[in-house]
Amino acid sequence: MADNPNPTAPQSNIDDLVKELSRPQGSSPSPASPSTGPSSPAPSMMPPRPMTPPTAPSPAPMPPKPSPAPVSPTPSTPPSSAVQAKEYQSSIRTMSDDLSKLKAGQQPQGVNVPRKIDNTPLPTKPVVPTAPAPVLLKPQISATLPSANKSGSLPFTPAPTPAPKAPTPSAPIPRPVMPSMPPATKVPETKLDQKNQFYVPPAATSKPAGTSSVSRNMIFIGIAVVVVLLGGLYWYFMIQGSNQVADNTPVVTFTPRPTATPNPDVLATIFTAQGGTIVLPSSGDPTSAFTKAMSMAAQNITQGTLAVTTVESGASPSAQILTIPTLLNRFVASYPPALQIALGQNYRFLLYGQKESFDAKGRPVTASAPSSRLVMVSEIASSSASILQSWESTMSANLSSVMAITPTKNTGPFMNTSHDGASIQFKNFPYPDHSIDYALVQYNSKTYLVIAGSREAMFATIDAFSFTSSSQ
Repeated sequence: MADNPNPTAPQSNIDDLVKELSRPQGSSPSPASPSTGPSSPAPSMMPPRPMTPPTAPSPAPMPPKPSPAPVSPTPSTPPSSAVQAKEYQSSIRTMSDDLSKLKAGQQPQGVNVPRKIDNTPLPTKPVVPTAPAPVLLKPQISATLPSANKSGSLPFTPAPTPAPKAPTPSAPIPRPVMPSMPPATKVPETKLDQKNQFYVPPAATSKPAGTSSVSRNMIFIGIAVVVVLLGGLYWYFMIQGSNQVADNTPVVTFTPRPTATPNPDVLATIFTAQGGTIVLPSSGDPTSAFTKAMSMAAQNITQGTLAVTTVESGASPSAQILTIPTLLNRFVASYPPALQIALGQNYRFLLYGQKESFDAKGRPVTASAPSSRLVMVSEIASSSASILQSWESTMSANLSSVMAITPTKNTGPFMNTSHDGASIQFKNFPYPDHSIDYALVQYNSKTYLVIAGSREAMFATIDAFSFTSSSQ
């Protein structure tokens, strides 16, 4: 290779190139200075890359206008690339397609969608172009540039459109620095914390693991011990103590008595007439005193009527009012013990003015002297018929003094008759004007025993019950 006759030629070419690049693009290129050396072919020059020069900015080159229409202030692409940009493809990918591709073991690929761009210019209003921002060019000199020919002019090459600058990464935002904390005691993770990944802050005061469970167990054990102690004390003092007291103390049994209920005086509403008082001596035989009192009472009682009388034993003020059992006791008359239990508290002694009378041959007497018969009425248990039947064999002898009858005129056993629906057991001595009649009369859901000294007195008493019952 021949040596270069002009050793300063490469340096001058570089200076010219720098001046050409530093000159504004609107001005025409200055003619190159003739080469001092022999004519040589023009060196091949590569277009310089746009750089940002350190000097003042110069206006960016304007691309040639393809038509007289006003140009948009934005630089247009060269004509050579406009035809190619009319049609392009766009790749679209979705997450569901990528997941299905990955499950099938294929490489995720997008879907190519062809798109076309219509380059027909839209009518726009003429816009006054504004001066673009100056572009700073930094000359780059290739280290292998050949010697430049100063005599030739450099061909004008429009500057390519600058590539978009990559976004400058912003400065990292400083993260706040938390103040250092003293190391805390590590809290054992539970299964719930490991599963839910929740942060459980440590306790205010660090306790050894298992302290809370031990405390709960101690509380439960204490409660169980207290319950056992209370149960033992209750058994010792209440159950065992009560058994010992029961063993040492004799069992006292008693028969509960029924609560006393007011007994209405029903007989007082049936028999209202008063016939005086019969007073018997407190000692001795009361038969003569009783017979005399009956004769005197007959003078004050109308025949065919009933009058209530009171029988007393002893003189006033220490006189004792007699009941049916005490009257029989006063006359030393025997009667079944069950009768005293069966009799109730509601009782009456009645005197009947006798009208019916018979002579010795049993013929009725029309004009007879006034006389009276005793009638005993008392509430009694409804199941007392058997008690009275057992008393029939000795009733004549036991009631002879009270009923003023002669036992030797006994006509035989008791016979049965009825009056106004009531069954009557009777025995005459020897005729019905002197007899022992007894009957159980039902009145107002109760049973009443009636013992009369004549048939006429029994019928009158039953009629009084029936009359009162019908009038209510």
